[in-house]
Amino acid sequence: MTGSHIGSLELYQVNRYGIREKVWEKGGRDMGPDWLQAGVYVGMNQFVRYEFVGTKGDGYEGDIAIDDLNFGQCSPYLDDCDPVNEFKCYNGQCISGDKLCDLKMDCFDGSDERFCDANCNFEEGMCGWHNLIADVFDWTRFQGETASYGTGPRVDHTTLTEEGYYMYIETSLPRKLGDNAVLQSHWLSLSGDNCVLSIFYHMEGQHLGALAVEVEDSATGKSTIGNLTSKADGWQHGRWPLKQSKEFRISVTGYAGSSYEGDIAIDDVSIVGCKVMSSCGQSQFTCNNKQCVSMASECNFKKDCSDGSDEDSCPLTCDFEKNNTCGWINEPGADWTWDLTPGTHLLSTYWT
Repeated sequence: MTGSHIGSLELYQVNRYGIREKVWEKGGRDMGPDWLQAGVYVGMNQFVRYEFVGTKGDGYEGDIAIDDLNFGQCSPYLDDCDPVNEFKCYNGQCISGDKLCDLKMDCFDGSDERFCDANCNFEEGMCGWHNLIADVFDWTRFQGETASYGTGPRVDHTTLTEEGYYMYIETSLPRKLGDNAVLQSHWLSLSGDNCVLSIFYHMEGQHLGALAVEVEDSATGKSTIGNLTSKADGWQHGRWPLKQSKEFRISVTGYAGSSYEGDIAIDDVSIVGCKVMSSCGQSQFTCNNKQCVSMASECNFKKDCSDGSDEDSCPLTCDFEKNNTCGWINEPGADWTWDLTPGTHLLSTYWT
């Protein structure tokens, strides 16, 4: 990189979803006539590629060259890790503690992402997070732009494309101000002192309600750790410390605003900086008494939980009154949707 018009040389890491992250950069000045050596620590990654981007300076004396590329000494293996600030991978590698359970494999053996049961990017499903039956309406797993103009995301946060998935609440009719939708995790337990709940959220529109984050501790009950009401363009990042010493579960509640420009979305939910274990697997329902049963057991008209909690909040019938669909939802991606509509017939409200 020699000359009076040097631009820049950048190295990007690109994952399988097309997300580009800059990991190295040089330039902006003459760096002499000799070859220079650079090394970049890139961590543990799967299904990635690397791109060198050379940018032209303001004249012709700005040629840039590279040579002798190789991958080697791929991680700093240390005798011991800092017990306070670092996580020791199963293979002995040390990584920063804030990379534990961050939805990226920084350990070469992937051990930093093995015990992260609350984490979900919603690409393959809901990872055990579930809608409550007892709320007014539901969160929907969705991809691409939402139906209402002027609100909702156009792409997800994980892939930044229209093919990626996220969860959102649709606040068009029949929703009314204050209607709530609750998304809840399994019962969880933490192992570590530096646990942080991380959620990417999208709140854009003229009629926003609110997004509340609650923690229910098996010992102390419910507490609100986050209450978001402000409009913000694009995906935003929320982080809240977790200090639970007992089993707990997380609820994310979206509230409808005054009209249709109030869609709220979340993506890439994770508990970062510590290990997280769930009482039940991702394909199981957690009873109030911590018993684990199949997710299909919820609301199947049989008490599979010994305490009956899998049927507690499940309506046996639904008259669709009071703007309540009783947990019935439209299938994402269907050609047509059912609408909750007031009428003048004997049944005052019905689905069409």
